[in-house]
Amino acid sequence: MALIPILSLMVTAVSLLIESAAPAGQLRTIAGIVTIAAAGFGVVGGLAAARLFASSLGTRVDALHENAQRLAQDRPLLAASGSDEIGALDEALHEAAGLLATRARALREASEEIDHFFLLSLDLQCIAGFDGYFKRVNAAWTDALGWTPDELMARPYVEFIHPEDLAATNRESASLSAGAKTMMFENRYRTKAGSYRWLEWKASPVVGRALIYASARDITDQRASAQLLQEARGDAERANQAKNEFLSRMSHDLRTPLNAILGFAQLLETDPLQPDQRAGVRQILRGGRHLLELINEILELARIESGRLALSSEPVAIDLVVQEAIDLVRPLAAERTIEINVGDTIPQGAWVRADRQRLRQVLLNILSNAVKYNREGGRIAIAWQEMPGGQRRVSVTDTGHGIRPEQLHLLFQPFERLGAEQSTIEGTGLGLTVAKGLVEAMGGTMGVESVVDRGTTFWFELAPSEAPRAQAGLGDRDQVLLVGAPGVTGTVLYIEDNPSNRDLMQHIFARRPEIQLTMAEDGERGLDMARTLLPNLILLDLHLPGMSGEDLLRHLWATPETRGIPVIVLSADATQSQQRRLIAAGASSYLTKPLEVARVLDVVDEQLIGVHAGSATPR
Repeated sequence: MALIPILSLMVTAVSLLIESAAPAGQLRTIAGIVTIAAAGFGVVGGLAAARLFASSLGTRVDALHENAQRLAQDRPLLAASGSDEIGALDEALHEAAGLLATRARALREASEEIDHFFLLSLDLQCIAGFDGYFKRVNAAWTDALGWTPDELMARPYVEFIHPEDLAATNRESASLSAGAKTMMFENRYRTKAGSYRWLEWKASPVVGRALIYASARDITDQRASAQLLQEARGDAERANQAKNEFLSRMSHDLRTPLNAILGFAQLLETDPLQPDQRAGVRQILRGGRHLLELINEILELARIESGRLALSSEPVAIDLVVQEAIDLVRPLAAERTIEINVGDTIPQGAWVRADRQRLRQVLLNILSNAVKYNREGGRIAIAWQEMPGGQRRVSVTDTGHGIRPEQLHLLFQPFERLGAEQSTIEGTGLGLTVAKGLVEAMGGTMGVESVVDRGTTFWFELAPSEAPRAQAGLGDRDQVLLVGAPGVTGTVLYIEDNPSNRDLMQHIFARRPEIQLTMAEDGERGLDMARTLLPNLILLDLHLPGMSGEDLLRHLWATPETRGIPVIVLSADATQSQQRRLIAAGASSYLTKPLEVARVLDVVDEQLIGVHAGSATPR
């Protein structure tokens, strides 16, 4: 260093001065020289210390600068040293480096997780730019469409979209660029094979960047399934409409002849007859009404299809229903000289909770089987039993050939006749299945016991019920209604094309001479007569030639003069939808054929009394 020569020269100069001084008397001079030398040494020492300090400080500052550069380059830092301000700064730099390394590691791990899910997602993931290009896509795109990521990102994404979906897709992109937070839409993307797949999108813009994060799901199969379901629903609706039309037509075609059969039978029943004649008329009425009940069951297909039965649960006198069923089956039993024995086992007034019509159908099915599969000259015994659990059991036992034990479980299977289909015995194999289903629907149970060559017993159990407080005598009421309510008069117009129905109505109103009946054979003639005669009441059939009854009702509604005339619709169409529609169109009442004569006259009386009282509501 340069300080060494300087110190050497200073020492030499001091020595010469001391040697040249007089040994005596010059002490003061020597002291001055020593002082000067000491001052010189002090200056030189200070300069040397300053130089050493500056050199050390520069080295530490250089090390701090090096660590700052290493931190910026993500390189390991040099060891920190010192406890002064520079050392504290270096230590803080090391702490910052540690925090940055920890955060960088966390960000790297998070990015790796995101990349992992991005790459493994079954959905089609992508990052798209507002410039119209994909920036990144995952492997699901290749699986769904066949394009590689490079192929997708090399071309504007609109080139892959179905031409018919371009406009809608561009609108969604414009909404995102305008600030919309999230958009959901559907479009079709072209596959590498040339076909198109439906994609359901959810997209969101990246705040502060011209990018869109988007996720898509291939819904082609779902849309195809939905289309098939819609087509199937349409087919089902058309089939249901066709069924309803068929049922409506069948209802009309079957009920129309029954209307004449039951109508005239009801009139005959009120005439003076010999006992055997009256019994025959009652058999006609019973058989006709049973046939009517069967028609009603066919018209309840919607109930059957839904798996639910429309039951009217009420107290039913089991002895009366059993007797009704026996009366219907007895002619068939008589042909084979089969005796039906009820005896005194069923007490009079024994009540169960059931649907009367369904219960009679159950008994008819069981009794019919007991007759068909019995021996010539055999017997049928009907028994009644109070069960320990409170249920009431009815048993029907025949003296037929019996059923083998291994066949018993087949008895209630649809269309199963246990080989009887090879015989001359007619049947479909549905009677017992239907009977068991009806009993269970009424909350009961049904079973069978059989002994080969001795006979078979079918039984069912139902819950007991208290007797109702009063039972009106329908026959007496019918007789009163046929006589007529006091003071009821008026003019009735009957519009009907069927001659037998017109003939029946003439016979009905012949018993009401105070009511004048006028008839028309078609809709046009009926409308003219209604406008000319202005009757007090109109009885209207729906199935008319030319103008239908429904159209005629609309014309009556639209004409001020006839709008206030009550209209009773008489139709063989018993569907509920038809009845609701006609009532909504302005009909006062809707009666279904075959007609109950007493009910017809009851409704006629009510309407005519209302007209005379001035309470008829204008229509």
